[in-house]
Amino acid sequence: MRFLFCSEFYFPSVGGVQEVMRQIAERLVQNGHDVTVATTRLANRDFDNHNGVRIVEFGIAGNLVRGMDGELDRYQDFVRAFDGDAIMIKAAQQWTFDGLWPVLDEITCRKVLIPCGFSGLYEPSYRDYFEALPAILRKFDHLIFYAERYRDVDFARKHGITNFSILPNGASEVE
Repeated sequence: MRFLFCSEFYFPSVGGVQEVMRQIAERLVQNGHDVTVATTRLANRDFDNHNGVRIVEFGIAGNLVRGMDGELDRYQDFVRAFDGDAIMIKAAQQWTFDGLWPVLDEITCRKVLIPCGFSGLYEPSYRDYFEALPAILRKFDHLIFYAERYRDVDFARKHGITNFSILPNGASEVE
C-alpha cells in the first residue's frame, strides 16, 4: 500500500509527534509498504529519504488561527495529486491539517486524522476554528483518538461524529 503522512515536523526534529510518525512510517516500510512524509523544511535535514521513508519538505509555518505562510499552494497540489491508498495527518491546529481544509473534498484517497487533543479548544482565539471543525472532521474517513475520554474525542461525540477508533498512543514496538 502507498501512504502519505502529513506531520508538521519529522525526523531529525525531535518530539512526540515526530517519533510516533517515524516509528509507524518505518514499520510500514519494513513490511513492504511505500510511505512518504510531507513536513516542514528544516535547515538540518540534508536528505530526502530516511530508513526507506521518503521525505518531502515544504516551507510553510502557522495555522488557520495565527495565519499560514509559505508554499501552501504547492502543498495542497502535492496532496491532491497523491496517488495512493491513504493519507494520515497527525495533529490539528497546525499547517499540514489546516492547510488542507479548502481542498479536502478534492482528495480522493482515504483520509485519516489523529487530532492529538485539541489544545486550543478552550482558547477564545480558536472559537471560530472549533465552530467550523465538525464539518471538517466529517470529511475524514476515520479519526483516531488516544483515550476513551478526553476533550478531542468528547468534542467528536458531542457533534455526532462516530467514525473513529480509540488506540493508545505509543512510539516503539521494542519498548
